[in-house]
Order: sequence, then C-alpha cells, then structure tokens
Amino acid sequence: KRETAQQEAQNLRVVQGGGHPATLRRFHPLQLNFDRLEDLRTIARLRGWTEGSPDGERDKFLFAGACFLSWIIAPGQLYHEAVALAREFCPAWPQARIYNAVSAVHKRAQNSAQGKSQSYQGKDKDCRYTWSNNGLIERLQITAYEERHLKTILSVGESRQRDAARKID
Repeated sequence: KRETAQQEAQNLRVVQGGGHPATLRRFHPLQLNFDRLEDLRTIARLRGWTEGSPDGERDKFLFAGACFLSWIIAPGQLYHEAVALAREFCPAWPQARIYNAVSAVHKRAQNSAQGKSQSYQGKDKDCRYTWSNNGLIERLQITAYEERHLKTILSVGESRQRDAARKID
C-alpha cells in the first residue's frame, strides 16, 4: 500500500547535492519548505524590496511562497497565510487578487490533505507543487551573489563550494 500524504510528510528525505552520503543534510519537508520561504524573504531583502516586489515579480514570489506554505500549514489556513505573505510581496493587492494567485496551490493542498496523489514518472507523488532548486533559480532569476546568502535554494556549483568549505574546516 502507498503511504498517505501525511505519513510521507513525516519521513526524512535526503536533499541531493553531491558528496558522501554521511555529509548530506537531511531535511524534513516542513523544515525544507519553511527554509525556502525564508530564502524568498532573504532575496527580497537583498534586492531592496522594502515596499513589496516590483511589477512582474509579485506573482512569481507569492505563488512560490504559497507553494512552500502548502507544505507547512493546513489547507484551511492557506488563504489566511497567503494574505499575510502577500503583504510582504504585493501589499497593494486586494484579497480577491491574492486568492486568484494562490487558488491552484490551495486546490492541490486540499487534494493532498484528502490523500489524493498524482502519478509522476510511474510513481504516485504528493500532488502539492514541488520545486527543484534549478527551477527556482531560473524562475526567480536568483544570482550567484544572492545564492551565497540563501540556506536551501542553491545551484549545484554553490552546493559544491559549500561542501568543499565544510571539508576544509
């Protein structure tokens, strides 16, 4: 039998990044997504977005943030938390615009909570959105400078540099 989404979320997973398995960091999905949400805030701070994200960036940052939230909180709280997050990235948006931006994330979170899954490459997977680091770096146009300040959204090159630095210490 396949595990339910809640059981799967309780398992630790290895975040791939090269190196010896003993040196790989283990992340619980809740911690990984919380840290990624904090990485979004770090990017906004580094870019000087004190009054919210500029046009063209708001949808991307709110959508990604809502995806991360969907792994952290119950679906019934997702809209409420998305509104709070929107105050950081798009403070002038009305609630209807925020709801529209995160409705697909909310639907997938509800499906996951009901134990539904989706098939991906022949395996049943949680139906909530997941992002690869490369996908986030490309979508959010994260620079190498910004990566150096992030905790989890890292390119292979930055991961290797950090791994090499750990081995020196």
